[in-house]
Amino acid sequence: MNFYPEDKFPKKGTPVTDGNGEQYDLSEQRYNYHDGLQNTSKIKESSVDNIYSTPGAASARAQQIGCGGYHEVIINGNTYYKPCETSSYYDTRIEQLDSALNFTYIGSYRVLTWDKPFEYVTKFNGWIIDASNSSNSGSAIDANDISIDFRYSIDGKTWSLWTNVGTALGGLTNEFSDLFEITLDPNNKFYPEFRFTSVLVNDDGTIVYNTNEPIDPSIVIVSFELDLDYAPAPEVVIYKPAAICSNEISNRPVVFSDCKFTFNPYAVNRALNLYQDLSLMVNNVFGLEANYYSVQPQARGKDVILREYTIFNVVDEKCVKLLVPQNQFPDNKINFDPFGLQFEEPFEVQIDKRYFEGIFGKGSQPRKRDIIYFPLTNRIYEINSTYLFRDFMNAPVYFKIELKKYQPKSNTFFLNAVNNQGKDRRDR
Repeated sequence: MNFYPEDKFPKKGTPVTDGNGEQYDLSEQRYNYHDGLQNTSKIKESSVDNIYSTPGAASARAQQIGCGGYHEVIINGNTYYKPCETSSYYDTRIEQLDSALNFTYIGSYRVLTWDKPFEYVTKFNGWIIDASNSSNSGSAIDANDISIDFRYSIDGKTWSLWTNVGTALGGLTNEFSDLFEITLDPNNKFYPEFRFTSVLVNDDGTIVYNTNEPIDPSIVIVSFELDLDYAPAPEVVIYKPAAICSNEISNRPVVFSDCKFTFNPYAVNRALNLYQDLSLMVNNVFGLEANYYSVQPQARGKDVILREYTIFNVVDEKCVKLLVPQNQFPDNKINFDPFGLQFEEPFEVQIDKRYFEGIFGKGSQPRKRDIIYFPLTNRIYEINSTYLFRDFMNAPVYFKIELKKYQPKSNTFFLNAVNNQGKDRRDR
């Protein structure tokens, strides 16, 4: 098939062939466009631009966009047809539709307000609405419409209840509301609000709020004006309030069909930081003071065969605060067993992760063999086991430490000579 190099469209009259070189039967519906133009003579402008080859197609489109008739246009010496009786009215109507109040799903709604209240209003008589029903995909099984709810205020704070006053295409009916006119005090300001909800209307006139279907055909509200009576106003310039329409608000369940949404259920950094701050504060306020001796192995005491350390040093001593669950220490009674005198076990204490790192350095943690002395009970323990507890959002919060009675060991050395002498006396 030959193409114009500048626009890549087939020349008029050029046969359209398939892969075997046989010409298609252009009389078949599938090889024709819905505007009646065969693809061998089709111009760039097509029905998507409201240009048609027959007056009937243009008139049908005119009814869809809310006007009547058609007018002729000349393109490349050929006569085509566009909706509406005149070109100017067509341009106006398209501009109105582009800025119209429209909906995507049945059950969605928009709220129409004004940027400032109306003043010197004595009577609200209703409104003037211009709505159209437009469909690009054939007839619809259900009749779509827009339900109109109304409320108002005289101070912008206290509002009347939402009252249904009819539909955009059906107009006001007594079946929905007796609200037609409202007498107002001109000394008060008038704050009206309208809520437009896309709905389905049954044959009996009842309204169905179906939240699972897209709108087809679409209903658009082109213009909406209030019918108001005014009292004699003082000789000042009064500016007419400008209408403001909200974005489309949906009552449908949130369903993510693509990756363009921004909601992240795990973006809880503020809540997580608050939880960790509370844990740190609780440790500082309710922790019990204790002497903490950090025990670490000597590098020269490494056993290369058993791959373990045999000599340890107490490298640091700090005063820390430890949390005892419910502030319940073990009973002071002494337990006798074949290995000697023992304390009541198990005994668990807790210490906040950030609190511990703030004292011993970033990345530090309690170790087995670390020594803890409680002045309150005058007892000394050593750590038997410890692990980092994770709570909210699986974030590390605090260390859980299991303690046992301290047993002096000859392979553990204090940096303070006095402590070593005391340890030696206890060993003997």
